[in-house]
Amino acid sequence: VAMNMEDAVKIFHEHNFGDASADSFNFDKLKVEILDKDIIYSIEGFKDGKEYQLKINNNGEILEEKIEDDDDKKKLAIDLTKIISGEDAWEKSLEGDARDVKVKEYELKIEDNKTVYEVELDNGKVVKIDAATGEIIERD
Repeated sequence: VAMNMEDAVKIFHEHNFGDASADSFNFDKLKVEILDKDIIYSIEGFKDGKEYQLKINNNGEILEEKIEDDDDKKKLAIDLTKIISGEDAWEKSLEGDARDVKVKEYELKIEDNKTVYEVELDNGKVVKIDAATGEIIERD
């Protein structure tokens, strides 16, 4: 069961490599979509010249899988041990908004050589947060 982003990453590791350790794989993008009755995790990563994509739901069920050759050798990897959690980014993005505003989806990615969370709220606002420091970079 994928209760949070970290659980989803473990499932991704175990599925592709039989290893749930963060050292077994480099990932460069993770998107979380919050639907009415489900949460969908889309994870993209790379290892040994291959790019892996996996889409799973919060029950750990694999919805979609792709493995392709990766010709981009200059990718940067996200280090989960050096960033704030998805839940912390979620809470930070809601600061100052009305009580009834909810997170629609969020994405963890590398942008301009920096790891960022991009959080989309159901009121149409998008909040970018520095994943290393937790500081809000942009709110629009």
